[in-house]
Amino acid sequence: MIKRILLSILLTLISFPSEARRQVVFPLTIVVAWDLNAAIDAVTKYTIIHNVNTPVDVALTSCTATGCEYKLILTAEGPHTVSVTSTNQWGTSLPASVTFTARAPGRSGNIQIRVVR
Repeated sequence: MIKRILLSILLTLISFPSEARRQVVFPLTIVVAWDLNAAIDAVTKYTIIHNVNTPVDVALTSCTATGCEYKLILTAEGPHTVSVTSTNQWGTSLPASVTFTARAPGRSGNIQIRVVR
């Protein structure tokens, strides 16, 4: 599950056209995706926690047969941690978490001007 969360976040962050990659403008919307629990777990809801913000419940109706997605808005560059928990009638799971850094690329270097004849 963590691999799928990380892959979805990375694909979202690197899939910008080259012009957009030069300047990342916040707020930035990314998609957090994860696999469904086994049916035997009888999950009643999933919860997303971004950094230390208020947890957000994700309704099962927003999931498909293969997984769930949630659009998350990043408001600033820097390190981010996203955690997903699942809940059923008996309790809540330990979180599955991924940490990543959202940042604009550094400056280009070694700029040269050449005369073409």
